[in-house]
Amino acid sequence: MSNPSTGYHWVAEYNKNKVILLAHSFKVKNPNLAGSPGIETFVFIGQKGQKINMKYIKNGDKKPLEEVTYTL
Repeated sequence: MSNPSTGYHWVAEYNKNKVILLAHSFKVKNPNLAGSPGIETFVFIGQKGQKINMKYIKNGDKKPLEEVTYTL
């Protein structure tokens, strides 16, 4: 889950020479509720074995609330 309207969102860190971000979207769970969380989706393509580090962070914060690494 993500909530960009409150500043909480996912940030992707990756080698931009070997991985390409094809799409990034956000779909709110309840459009009738202000500040409603939703699903943030990232679509990547890249060289096998490359890592994508995802950080869930609030704008202005240095330390993420959550961090996960994926390997292509």
